[in-house]
Amino acid sequence: MLTRMTFPGDPQDDGSSPQPEPLVDVDLVDDAFDEEIVAAFAALERQARERLRATVGDLTDSAPAGLGAAAAGARESAERGEWPLDWVVRAAGGTLPDGDADLLLTLLEAVVAPSEPTGLDEEEALLFTIEPDDWVDVAVALDAAGPGAPAGPDALASHVEEVSDDDREVLATGFSVVEPVLTACGVTDLDGRLTPLGAWLLPRAVDRALDPS
Repeated sequence: MLTRMTFPGDPQDDGSSPQPEPLVDVDLVDDAFDEEIVAAFAALERQARERLRATVGDLTDSAPAGLGAAAAGARESAERGEWPLDWVVRAAGGTLPDGDADLLLTLLEAVVAPSEPTGLDEEEALLFTIEPDDWVDVAVALDAAGPGAPAGPDALASHVEEVSDDDREVLATGFSVVEPVLTACGVTDLDGRLTPLGAWLLPRAVDRALDPS
């Protein structure tokens, strides 16, 4: 039978009572809780990836024209450490691949799901208001709309489902951090519209970001 635990200062404790050991290892509880959270997020990301693939369809077709030029410009800017790709390179781990498509997809994947700290200040918090599932909403909507679709911050935020108006405004601010990167990688043009290359790149970058491997 368990007896009532007493603590210093308790009216029933005269100071001589031995203090009971915890019935549960707190560290084990914390570890189990952390594992549960990780598993829950992994399940959400898996579902989001399945939704992306079911909606967008084939992700193995060849890139459209303009891939080489966009990759060359992005690589030069990244290697010089120029804004806006300086923080994206950090978020990607500092090493960039050789292939044109792999380069652009790596940069965009680092925007969707940074693997390392970005080095941004308050902008990093804004960036993390955009969740991977939000990117799936955006990729699916832009895939349906096609090249030429508006892809500025407000337009991107408008595609995110099941959020309040206030949250959508926060998301638009987060997408404003991303906007220059999308242009630098050839996803959007100078007018903030989706390019044919961007229509090819974006769903593939989101798919890679959600890849559990």
